Amino acid sequence: MSKKISVGVVGIPVDMIKFDGYYYFNKGLTEQLRVGTQNSIEKRSKQEGLIVDVTDLGELVDSEYQKRRAGCIPRRVFDELSQHFKEIADDFDFLLVYGGVHNAAYVLYHLKGRVDRYDIHDDAGRNNFIGQGSYMRHAVYLPNRIKHFCQVSHHGEYEILDERRWGNLGSTRIGLPTEVASGKIFDIDVDYYTHTGFHLGQSIDIHEERRRVAGIKQAIRSARPRVIGIFEYQRLDASPIGYRRILDFAWEGTLARLNSMR
Repeated sequence: MSKKISVGVVGIPVDMIKFDGYYYFNKGLTEQLRVGTQNSIEKRSKQEGLIVDVTDLGELVDSEYQKRRAGCIPRRVFDELSQHFKEIADDFDFLLVYGGVHNAAYVLYHLKGRVDRYDIHDDAGRNNFIGQGSYMRHAVYLPNRIKHFCQVSHHGEYEILDERRWGNLGSTRIGLPTEVASGKIFDIDVDYYTHTGFHLGQSIDIHEERRRVAGIKQAIRSARPRVIGIFEYQRLDASPIGYRRILDFAWEGTLARLNSMR
């Protein structure tokens, strides 16, 4: 008898007007990925004779911060959404999370378990708000952090930023990039594998791009995470190829979780 798996797909549509400062919830931002993922998994599971129940959960937003405005979304709002997010995660065997800007990934760190993080930036800048370049500081480094930094494995390259301008943690950031994944939560910024020119001011070539995509797929098969979050697609990889990549990650995650339950 085939094992049944429940898969949830949820969006956290944080968007920005100006780099690392003007944030709001752009309702509908993740609809293409959510609907496409549900259709793709249902089609593939039927072809494979697998029993997969996929639910599009819509988007988590705060109505007060849906308007385009100058300013940040308070940590209070992110923490409230995170509590709702935790309840959702408990209802499914496997959860896919699609964000806009990467600070939406903050909610992932409220879940129990180790995180594998794929990014070329440490996102630990000393902003007082939860921005795309500072959400990791609030999630794992500050005294009121929600997860200890030793529970995060970083995969990627980290740029050396000007301490006076950005206030990054520099040499105090944890460890070195590792190829071994063991976490049950994946936090993926598409800049890790795209040749968009966002890599330390230089583009990676197509061969390196393919190698990194294959590496993420292999990591998913090996670690069998219960939650995969993917961020920055709309800004950095919104192309037919980028879209298919994410659908492939979603399918690999579904198969991996299904295999872990057998």
